[in-house]
Amino acid sequence: MPKHKPSSSSQSGEPNSKKVCTKSSRSDDNDESEEEELTNQSQRPDFTAPLKEREAECGIIEKISVKNFMCHGRLDCNFGPNVNFVVGRNGSGKSAILTAIVVGLGGKAIATSRCNSVKNFIKAGKKDAEVCIKLRNRGTNAYKPDMYGPSITVKRRILREGGNSYRIMSDKGEVISTNEDELSHIMDHFNIQIDNPVSIMNQETSKNFLLKQNAKDNYEFFLKATRLDQVSIDYREIMKSMGLTEEKVDAQSEKLPALGNEVLEIEQKFKACLHDLTNNRQKLLNQSAWAQVAELERDDLAGASIEVQTAKQHRKHYEEKKKELTAKIANLKKEADAAQKEVETLDTILEQKNTSLKNIRSCIAQRTKYYFIALMSTRGYSGQLIFNHSKEELILKVNLGESQKANDMSKDLRSLSGGEMSFSTVCLIMALWESAECPLMAIDEFDVSMDMMNRKTCIELLLGFAEDQPIRQFIFLTPQDMSTITPRPSVRIIQLPDPERN
Repeated sequence: MPKHKPSSSSQSGEPNSKKVCTKSSRSDDNDESEEEELTNQSQRPDFTAPLKEREAECGIIEKISVKNFMCHGRLDCNFGPNVNFVVGRNGSGKSAILTAIVVGLGGKAIATSRCNSVKNFIKAGKKDAEVCIKLRNRGTNAYKPDMYGPSITVKRRILREGGNSYRIMSDKGEVISTNEDELSHIMDHFNIQIDNPVSIMNQETSKNFLLKQNAKDNYEFFLKATRLDQVSIDYREIMKSMGLTEEKVDAQSEKLPALGNEVLEIEQKFKACLHDLTNNRQKLLNQSAWAQVAELERDDLAGASIEVQTAKQHRKHYEEKKKELTAKIANLKKEADAAQKEVETLDTILEQKNTSLKNIRSCIAQRTKYYFIALMSTRGYSGQLIFNHSKEELILKVNLGESQKANDMSKDLRSLSGGEMSFSTVCLIMALWESAECPLMAIDEFDVSMDMMNRKTCIELLLGFAEDQPIRQFIFLTPQDMSTITPRPSVRIIQLPDPERN
C-alpha cells in the first residue's frame, strides 16, 4: 500500500501536521524554538532549506517572473523545492502562472487549452509580454554546469505583431543561447514534460477530466501520462519503415522478369546476328573462290565485305548490351536481397519492441490500478480501472460504498457529485504520478467543488505523497483558504493579491 495514508488522529478538519524536519520529534525547548524559527523562515521568498533536507538539486523552478502576461502587469513568484500552494480568488491570475510555466519553457499555446497563439497571452493594451523562469541546476545531473552554473534562466519574449524570441542565460546573467533547440535539450535533460497532461494539468482538464472523457480518451490520457505514447510512436515508425522497405523489395522484384525478357530478346537478336554473320562469311568465301573464274567485279566483293563488317558491329553491340543487362540484373538481385534482410531485421526489432511495450504497459497499468484502489479507499470509496489494451480503452468505475463487491461498482461517473468527481480525479492523477519521472508536477484547482471531508483527505494525500518524494516539486493551485495547513519547511504557500475590480 502507498505510504501516504491520511492521519486518523485529527478530527478538527486540519491535514496531518507531520513535519519533514528531523527536529520536530524532540521535546527539548531549544529544539522546539529552532524548529519554530525554521518554519517561519520557510515562508520567506529567499528561504533555503538545510542541506540534508534539500533533495531536489536540478530541474525544479526556483522563480518565475511575468510581465504583461494575461492579467498580470508584473508578478514574481519564488517557489519552494517541494510543495507549493498558489492561493488566490477567482480572477487573481493563478491559472496564468501555470500557463506562464508552459509557455515560458517552450510549450505551444494549444498545450494550455486556452488559445491557439501565444500572442493572445499578451495583456490587453500592451505590445509585448515576457516570461522569465529560473531553473535549479545543481548536483551531478546538472546541465552543462561549467557553462550555466547553479541555475539556468529562460526568458521568452512574445510580440503582439507576431514572433517571439528566447534568451537562455547562466546564473550570472550571461546569454548562453538564443536557440529554441537548446531549450529542448534542457527540458529533455531534466525530463520536464510540459506537454504531459498529467505532469501539468491545467484548469480545463482538471475540471472536466472524468466528466467528458470516454473510455478511449481515458486510455489515450494514460498513454500520454506514462509516456507510453512515445513507445507506440516508435513502434508505428518501425512499422512504416518496414512497409516502405517491403514496397521497395516488391518493386525491385517486379523489375527482374522484365529485365530477364529483355536479356532473352538480346540473346535472340545476338543469335540471329551471329547466324547472318556466318552466312555472309560463307558467301564471301564462295565469292572469293569463284572470283578468279567468273572474274566478278571488285564492287560486289566490297559490298559483301561491308555487310560482314556491319554484322560484326551488331554482334559487338549485342554483346555489350547483354553484359550491361546481366550486371543490372545482378545489382537488382543484390539490392532485393539487402532489402529483404532489412525487412527481416526490422521485423525482429518490431517484435522485440512490441513485446517490451506490452510488458511495460502491463506493469504500469497494474501499478496504476493498485495505487488508484488504495487512494480511493482512504475515503471509504471503491475504485476500479479496467484496461482493454487491444481496444485501447480504459474504463473507470467508482462506488461510494467500499463494502460492495468490485463487480457491483457500476456507478456512472456522471452521477457523482462535483466533490466526488474531483476527489476521484486527484486519486487517478496521483496514481499516474507514481509511474511518472518528471521532477515537476502541477495541477490547477484540484479541490474544486470538494466538500470539507473530501478536501481534507485530498490535501493529506497530496502532502504525504509530495513529502515522500522530496526530489520532486509540486505546485497546487487553489481558490480555497489554506490557512489550516500547519506550516512546515517543505510547504510554501503563495498568496496572490485579490483581483482588481473596475
